[in-house]
Amino acid sequence: MLGTLTCETFAQCMNQGFKIHAPSAVVEAELIEAKAVGAPCSEEGMRQPFCLVFRARGRELFEQGTFQVECEGLGKLDLFLVPIEPDDGGTRYEAVFG
Repeated sequence: MLGTLTCETFAQCMNQGFKIHAPSAVVEAELIEAKAVGAPCSEEGMRQPFCLVFRARGRELFEQGTFQVECEGLGKLDLFLVPIEPDDGGTRYEAVFG
């Protein structure tokens, strides 16, 4: 399923609630950014690379790794998340799709 998701798929979920199933707890988060990166793919059937940024509430920082991320519109997905840095609203995590 991950191979069929696009930036546009996630853009429809901007500012919606997500749950990140971290090792110590289920963390409430929201998708705050979905953007295309790099050059558009010229091969037919290949998607444009993109990245997502989630903001998790609170200051709990978990290490990069694969986590189950859940959203009402998309269901449960296993995403590799990398912590970016905290901001005023919580801790930000990035997922990159090639």
